[in-house]
Amino acid sequence: MEGRHYYQLREPLSVLCAAQGKRLPTRDSLRQLAVQFPFEKAEFASLTSKKRGPFSDGMLEAVAAWLEMEPHEFIRFTTQAPQHLCLAQHDVFQHGWDRLVLWLSNNREYVVHERSYLDSEQDVRQAAREMQLALGWQVLKEQNPEGNLHDHELLLEASLQRNCLGYESNIPDLMVEWWRVNRLTCMTAFDLTERRCGMTCLLPITESAYQRIRTGRQLELDLRAGDIVATSNRFLTFGGTEYAYRLPAKYHQASTRAVVGCFLAQLAHCVPIGGESDLRSLSFAMTNIGRSRLEACGHERVPDQKQVRAGAELYEFTVDQPGAKSFLAAIGKARHWIQNPRKRRAKPSNDCRP
Repeated sequence: MEGRHYYQLREPLSVLCAAQGKRLPTRDSLRQLAVQFPFEKAEFASLTSKKRGPFSDGMLEAVAAWLEMEPHEFIRFTTQAPQHLCLAQHDVFQHGWDRLVLWLSNNREYVVHERSYLDSEQDVRQAAREMQLALGWQVLKEQNPEGNLHDHELLLEASLQRNCLGYESNIPDLMVEWWRVNRLTCMTAFDLTERRCGMTCLLPITESAYQRIRTGRQLELDLRAGDIVATSNRFLTFGGTEYAYRLPAKYHQASTRAVVGCFLAQLAHCVPIGGESDLRSLSFAMTNIGRSRLEACGHERVPDQKQVRAGAELYEFTVDQPGAKSFLAAIGKARHWIQNPRKRRAKPSNDCRP
């Protein structure tokens, strides 16, 4: 499906822009959009012609961004190929690695940011707390979508109940302990407006620790400094999420893209060259959102897993799974990208948040 032009507008673009209080995009604004979204110059002429198309995924995402809409919202103004409707346009993890790698190759703006590398325990604790709030948001959204999803106390309580099986666990302290061993275990994602929009916690671990978790003899919350290593081809994803609890929905897609950039940077740093051929990774699916993302990216549920964590399933990714070829290619590309991380902008957007 990638590269196909099949969307057509139901109404002229000028009408849609006027309805959203936006002017038609200029050549300069199109050039800026092309940095983020892959599309061909000829597509815009086709889009604004009497035929109103056809145009590609990249053009659709660019126009949606111009109109300050999510692609899955803008799609209702188009006619499109029926087989495309199953894609969750607002969540880039749902595309799987084949499409993600193609997108990353054409959108270098989402390469990991220089500020993503954390250099203080305070930064790690902040990332840990925001991870807990983001998990709590997912939990409460599943339980009651119409409820209060912005009360931080409720979000933290929901996160602890789901993550810690009812017993107290100081996750920020634990993440700091891991970070002291390997400064790359925790990173913060930044979008193109210098907004802190997500985080990742990816742990390179020993073979022994990997097997203990995989066989249900240990939880990741029991991992200690001796289980964390500098480089490995065995990993455990402890956390990786956008900050949906405090960012408007229209920013969620850009946020997940920035999170992907952090994941790839961590792997590029920590997977030894040549170790990709036997790479394995574990992750607990704590919510329906997490479960669907893992499955879309080629993870499979570990069979006969002991129920050591209530309400969660353990998933594993190996190089034998679908999407592995693209996934390994992405790590190779990221090894070049991490040499030149994105720099802090001299004049951040007015929309920036700390």
